[in-house]
Amino acid sequence: MKSHTSAQGHAAYDLNNEPTDLHGVFYGHLTCTSPRCGDEVAVSGDMSVDYRSGPAPGDDYNDQFETYYQVRTLYPPIEVVQTPHGTPESVERTLLDASAVAWQSPGAGASLLRSSVERLMDEQAIAATTASGGFRPLHDRLVDFEQRKPDVGELLLAAKWVGNQGVHPGGLAATDFLDVAEIVELALDLLYQKDTSAVRARAQRIRAARKLVP
Repeated sequence: MKSHTSAQGHAAYDLNNEPTDLHGVFYGHLTCTSPRCGDEVAVSGDMSVDYRSGPAPGDDYNDQFETYYQVRTLYPPIEVVQTPHGTPESVERTLLDASAVAWQSPGAGASLLRSSVERLMDEQAIAATTASGGFRPLHDRLVDFEQRKPDVGELLLAAKWVGNQGVHPGGLAATDFLDVAEIVELALDLLYQKDTSAVRARAQRIRAARKLVP
């Protein structure tokens, strides 16, 4: 990982001799530690110096300061929402788009999460138009869907509300995006969860017979 202090940061530090004036950019690459993966991504973002959040490691004046890194770009994008088997491609594609922009613009990421919910309603055949051909808001479509799948519908409605906030500049932080992504992930897990009823039924028959049975 490498970092560079901006010219303004250097000038302010030279004038005030205050470490918190130091700021700039960083860049580098990250490697997945999973033995089955090992993928690498390029990372860049903002670098700044500020007071430590915990106890200082020593008595020197500079020990009370620490360098902080704020991720702004990751390439290739990291899949923030882990989708279960069966998730439609149109939904997965929109979720990946959300992951790509979320670090630089969390509001845009949240808006794309909302778009993924729209794509999901398309895949679930929830009408996007009225009987007369008029536009149906996503909220109305989700209310219809909630009648079919209440547990999933309430999660998607929550994601929609935060997605609406995403259109307002500066309204959301990266942590907010991650919170909504978690809600969408849970909704997809519930909707596309593997059907284990046949396996469970056979396990009950084996238990009752105390031997292997069909």
